[in-house]
Amino acid sequence: MWRGEGGVADRWKLEGETEEQSWERNKTSLIPQGIDQTPQDIADAVIFISQAKHMTGQAIAIDGGMTM
Repeated sequence: MWRGEGGVADRWKLEGETEEQSWERNKTSLIPQGIDQTPQDIADAVIFISQAKHMTGQAIAIDGGMTM
């Protein structure tokens, strides 16, 4: 969705810009926190959920505030 052929960073490239440069330029407007999420962020959420005894039926977005 974000990177790779047909991804946002690829589609929004300026002339002479690499995909990585495009991503760095656009991510602050796409992700309010301006920080890429990592596999470790997902793992941290999984650990949190696995330890929450009374949590049910929740959808947790790990997207830097994009879906707020």
